[in-house]
Amino acid sequence: MLKKQLLFIVLFISSLLSGQTLYWVGGSGNLNDGHHWSLTSGGIAAGILPGPTANLVFDDNSSANDLVVNITGLNHIKSLKAKNTKNNYHFTGSNLASLYCNGDFILNEKSFFSANTKLIFSNSASGYSVVNFWKNVINGDVLFEDGNWDLQSVKIADNNLLKINKGNFKITNTSVIAGNLESTADNVVFQTSHATLYIKNRVVLGNKVSFNSSDLVFIANKNIPSLFNVNSAVTFGANARLLGISPNPLACTITYSFTSPTCNGVCDASITVGFAAGCTTGPYDMLFNNGSGCFPNGTNGVTPPTFSLNSLCSCGGLLDIFVFDGSGLVASLSNLSTPQDPTPLNMN
Repeated sequence: MLKKQLLFIVLFISSLLSGQTLYWVGGSGNLNDGHHWSLTSGGIAAGILPGPTANLVFDDNSSANDLVVNITGLNHIKSLKAKNTKNNYHFTGSNLASLYCNGDFILNEKSFFSANTKLIFSNSASGYSVVNFWKNVINGDVLFEDGNWDLQSVKIADNNLLKINKGNFKITNTSVIAGNLESTADNVVFQTSHATLYIKNRVVLGNKVSFNSSDLVFIANKNIPSLFNVNSAVTFGANARLLGISPNPLACTITYSFTSPTCNGVCDASITVGFAAGCTTGPYDMLFNNGSGCFPNGTNGVTPPTFSLNSLCSCGGLLDIFVFDGSGLVASLSNLSTPQDPTPLNMN
């Protein structure tokens, strides 16, 4: 018994000093329970609680196919990566819980984050850490305290806040969508390329925010002073477009469908956007954001009832679509699946 206790103490101290990788094991449970963390994938529980230097990995080598990871209390980790391809992970937690992350935070198509937990990101690394929530819309507030961050798929619920105190942020070929945005504390720089920033409710930006943009589209309630409080010193860049939201927001309903390539490597896929209830005869302008950059950035003068893009190749990532008329944004769809090559035939 004494040897086991000494082993646990040694492992715990080494994890604090070196930045330990921990693997989730043992079925469902609480994130801060040492009985669910192993030093090896699918291994025995090591009795180690995740700490500020812990790299958390969720893969397929736990003991169940459908798991719940509950976030309680105050938690501080280095990174979180979902590497599962078969098991489903469901992350839950109340708004009384907080999760601090110092590095990459990467979810995937088998990870479902429904927690109301507050997410807080802070690091001092010279490189950029990745934040990718995949299709999840985060139901808690998200705070960036400082650091360098590559925002690859970030969607935050309408009633919640994206707050940025300090840092550098890359947004490339994708969209950041949030109910509210606030940044007033210190220097904040957005490096954007073919990006869309869509804030549905309230925007507050102080004089130390700047956008070094290439084809940035910033969508907000720019014509309502109570919802758009942006210091005159804020710079958006020469190629940025600041677009409003229609007074009758999202009155137009659109639909989306796609066909995948008939064979691997054949570029004969397509997507179709349909204009349904509440839409007029147009014309409309459309924007497309996809992390892999395989869609055109947009098209103008679209006339209902449908619009199609053809001769597309297999495409990774998720797709966001935005539709505008002269009054501003009238419709949008987010986190859409994209055409993929068919599964190769197994000839064995």
